[in-house]
Amino acid sequence: YQQFRVLYESSRFDEALPYARQVLELSERSEDPDYELPIAYNNLGATQYQLGDYTGAAESYRKSLDLLEATQGISSRRLVVPLAGLGAVYAAQDQHQQAAELYERALAVSRRADGLFNLQQIPLIKQSADSRYAIRDFAGAEREHMYALKIAEQNFGYGDMRTIPPLLELGAFYEGLREFIAARMMYLRARDAA
Repeated sequence: YQQFRVLYESSRFDEALPYARQVLELSERSEDPDYELPIAYNNLGATQYQLGDYTGAAESYRKSLDLLEATQGISSRRLVVPLAGLGAVYAAQDQHQQAAELYERALAVSRRADGLFNLQQIPLIKQSADSRYAIRDFAGAEREHMYALKIAEQNFGYGDMRTIPPLLELGAFYEGLREFIAARMMYLRARDAA
C-alpha cells in the first residue's frame, strides 16, 4: 500500500496500477474486508481514472459503493468517495446529467455526516457546478457556487480573505453568462476582501 501511495502521489499511475490491484487482492483476504475492500476499490478506481480507463474506474467505484451500502447503509460518510469518483468518471465522458446526480447524492451524504457547512464538500460543489453548467442547468450551477460562498462565509466570516476563491468563481460564472453587473459585484467583494 505504501508503494502504491508513493507512486500514485508522484503521478506514476502506470506503475501504481499493479500495486493497486495487489492491495485489492490482499484486502479481499484481510481480517476486516468490510473496511479495507472498499478503500482498495476506491484506490484502484482512482488509478484507472487517471489512466483514462473509465470503464474499469466506474466498475471499481460501483463495487466500492455496493459494498459500503451493504455494510454501512446509505448515509455513511464513506460513500462520498465512490460517489464522487463515479461522478468524475461520468463527467470525463461528458455524461454530466448522471455526474450531477451522483455529486448531489455525495453532497447530501457529506452534509448529513459532517454538517451543512463542512469545508470538505467544496471540491464536490465545484464539480457539481461544472456538470450543471455543462447541461445548461445555470440555476443549479449558480446555486452550487452560492452555496460554496455561504460555506466560506459561515466558516471564516463575511469579507475574510478565504472567501475570495468562491467570490471569484461566482464572478466568473456570472461573467460567462454575460451577467456583468452581478459579476462586477462579486469581483468588488473579492477586491474588498483582498
